[in-house]
Formats: sequence, structure tokens, C-alpha cells
Amino acid sequence: MDMQFDSDEFRVRVGRLIEELKNRDLDAVILDDGEATSYYFGIDPHQSFYRAGAITSSGEAFFVLRALDKDVCREQTWVTDMVGHPDWEDPLEHIVRKLREYGVANGRIGVDYGSHALTIRAFNVLRKALPEASSSILTVYPGFFGCAKVTPKSRRCARPAQ
Repeated sequence: MDMQFDSDEFRVRVGRLIEELKNRDLDAVILDDGEATSYYFGIDPHQSFYRAGAITSSGEAFFVLRALDKDVCREQTWVTDMVGHPDWEDPLEHIVRKLREYGVANGRIGVDYGSHALTIRAFNVLRKALPEASSSILTVYPGFFGCAKVTPKSRRCARPAQ
């Protein structure tokens, strides 16, 4: 695997995220903003097509992206459950299917309302497809772990690997 950071670094990052999910009584979080997908999954595929991953409070994870990007991204991440879809399919359908497979579709699912990738359309599709789920505001960065936004400009909470 050709990851930007080693597996231990991602284990710590994801562990802290899981702790916060449990503190907020969330069953899973959908991460679709480029900074979040890079920070927690190690990958940041281009945003010409919607792509997202999810991490459950039990530590399971998946990532959905276009098939064209799957092989390259697989080399950059610790996630083994990757769904590559053809360009003509809606990735949100795959995300909903995976949330059901993981048993969290009827639970409390966190989303980042500050995400640059979560469009109104995407959010409404998820709400309609998952009527039993309740979504919670989950801004992944500010105040989450006492860290500023994870950007090159403000890595005030950098770990040694960074």
C-alpha cells in the first residue's frame, strides 16, 4: 500500500473519530469533503463526481467512488471495502446500499453540513432513501478534537507523522 501516512496514524485518527461518534450517540458518519476523505481515509479523488466514505461507530468503513478512480485510490487507503461505480450510476444509491449492509441505515448518521461535496440534492436523496435514519450535524473539524480545520494553513493539532 502506498499511503501518505502509515496504518498506525490512520488508526489513531479513526479511533478519535469513533470516540466522538460514540460521544454523540451516532451509529455512523458519512464523510465526503475532500479534506475529510484525505484525513480519515488517505484519499482525495477529484470531485467531478460525488464520492464519499462512511465509518461506523464499531470501526467498519467503506468508500464509494467512480470505477475509474478505484484502483488508484485503493493503493492510498486502509479501507478494503471500496465500491467503484460506472459514471452513469448514482453513487448515492451505492452509499445507501452499503449503509443498509452495515446495519446503520435506520440509525443516527452524522453528516458534515459544512462539506463542500454534500449538495442539497445529495442530502435530500439520502434523506428520502433513508427515511428511518436520523441525521445529525457533525462538523468534522472545528471543536471536534480541539483542532483547527485540517488544511495546510492551519494544522495546529498536527500529529508527529504530519
